[in-house]
Amino acid sequence: MLAVNHVLLATSITVAGSVILDRQFFLPFIVFVVVASLLPDIDHKGSEMSKLVPVINAALPHRGVTHSIFAVGLFGVLMLLLSEYYTYFSIVLLILGIAGLYFLEKVASKKLFTGGNPIMTFFSPKTTRFIVRLFTGVMSVFLFLATILIWNDLYRGEIIGLLTIGYGLHLLGDFVTKDGIPLIWPFSNKVGLKLFRTGSTVEGVIGFILVIINILAIIQFIDHFDVGQSEYWANYIQWVV
Repeated sequence: MLAVNHVLLATSITVAGSVILDRQFFLPFIVFVVVASLLPDIDHKGSEMSKLVPVINAALPHRGVTHSIFAVGLFGVLMLLLSEYYTYFSIVLLILGIAGLYFLEKVASKKLFTGGNPIMTFFSPKTTRFIVRLFTGVMSVFLFLATILIWNDLYRGEIIGLLTIGYGLHLLGDFVTKDGIPLIWPFSNKVGLKLFRTGSTVEGVIGFILVIINILAIIQFIDHFDVGQSEYWANYIQWVV
């Protein structure tokens, strides 16, 4: 699955799942779901994220250990251990957040403007670029707001949970493609639903549907948890003022 669709899938499931399960989280923290949903492709030399640490894509095959249940568990444990060192944890989150949003805008701009993409049927290139920049701009503001709270013990567990969810949902995105993933690593057999090829027209249609689902899910989240009310924000901000 393409990077932009990994993000759309992860955010839609996270936000919709939160409403369905009635489990509130601080909306600015969605930026960590966005970033973590891009991380498994750090083993792919063609991904923007891999440029952060090119030595990894040189040492590991694409859709190898980073695309397994083992990697999800290891990632969650590492984040939990790192969270004990407040300064380092905060620095890592900021670096991941800034880099992730930067690469997301590059990937989205490159992939959405290709011929045959269903999104281009409904929106002009200028409108689509505006939407992409608006989304990453809002995510940047969310990252700024999140940095206010990542120093507080109360929210570290929430952040780690969302990071792990984002990472795990990347695997779901690749699980449904024809290439599959080595879910039970170190066994190398790749499994999956094999519904479509990465970058195909089918995925383009799915990506467009995910955009709609995200919009509806966010509207439901805002309404369900009264995000528009000052009490929602005060519930979080009061712990750092």
